[in-house]
Amino acid sequence: MESFRVTDRKRDEGKPMIAAALDHLMHYMLTGCGHSARHAAYLLDKLSADSEMNKETRSMCSHACRHLEDHCSEGVSHG
Repeated sequence: MESFRVTDRKRDEGKPMIAAALDHLMHYMLTGCGHSARHAAYLLDKLSADSEMNKETRSMCSHACRHLEDHCSEGVSHG
């Protein structure tokens, strides 16, 4: 079975940024992996600043990014 987990930025290339962000977010939710949480937050932050995204999507990305950053800074794992 193919793994959908993206482990590094190089593998994110060519994948739509929103798909990569969701991939890292899901990996964090399933495993509590801090690296995935930080990478998802980074990508979500980029998406929240993308003027080509609609306002609601940018707002959701920003909210998710802040939530992940809060969890990362507090050392909270999801599990």
